[in-house]
Amino acid sequence: MHPSNPELQVSTARVKILASGSKGNATLIDTGDHRLLLDAGISARALNGHLAEAGLSSEEIDAILITHEHTDNIRGLRQFRKLSRATVYTAARSFAKRVSTWDDFALSTTVHSGTVHSGAVHSKVVHLTPGGCTRHGSIDIFPIPLPHDAAETVGYSLQFNGRRIVSLTDLGHLPGGLEEIISGCDLLILESNYDSTMLHNGPYPTWLKHRVDGPNGHLSNEQMTDVIRRVYNHSPENIPRHVVLAHLSENNNTPESALYAAERCLSDLGLTGKVTLHIGHQNRALDWIHLP
Repeated sequence: MHPSNPELQVSTARVKILASGSKGNATLIDTGDHRLLLDAGISARALNGHLAEAGLSSEEIDAILITHEHTDNIRGLRQFRKLSRATVYTAARSFAKRVSTWDDFALSTTVHSGTVHSGAVHSKVVHLTPGGCTRHGSIDIFPIPLPHDAAETVGYSLQFNGRRIVSLTDLGHLPGGLEEIISGCDLLILESNYDSTMLHNGPYPTWLKHRVDGPNGHLSNEQMTDVIRRVYNHSPENIPRHVVLAHLSENNNTPESALYAAERCLSDLGLTGKVTLHIGHQNRALDWIHLP
């Protein structure tokens, strides 16, 4: 699904995880033609600070893709969009739950999925149809419906210039068929939220533990490795070249635990050295991940 075209390859695509965790999430994607944010779950000041460190400004962001309406995904959206005037892409029910109540968004032009060209989309909110496709300039946006306890949660498959990025965070399990979407992508951003032992032995009340590890909650380290195995079993030669372990819980996980689980999985599959692992952090941005 969504095959890449090598003839469209360019040399400028890069991705930077600005923040990843239970307190806020944001990823910067530079395709060469467009610069966009995937979620805006940290403050506008923090977003602008990260952009400045990357040599960019808010005015250079032309699209913001929202996964769902929880605060750790939209905390800085309202203020940042006033500065950037980027087009916002979001699922309709997620928009209606939170964002539509903001006056400045209520006055925006709202359109449904279709072809949207960067440069003529300022002040628009685009309602995505999960499972469909929307085009933003040279980017094909495929919103992926995900099982999570929000009004409507989506992951994303972004295809541009012969490359493909897949982001799957905030989901309680991997629905059937997603192996085909992940297979062959250049970069996979994959949730690895909790260590099962830490969660069940930790201080969370029972109801919250069940929410986290339920079918509409989050992926554990073990489930993260199951995703990698399923993709490998689907097409061993098309495993992603880069995998970012994302949305780690500060209370129920550690980078060491998530990384150990992923490295052991790759070793078992004979993929050590063939997949580059990255760990998203809550309080510091990662270096650019380049997609040659």
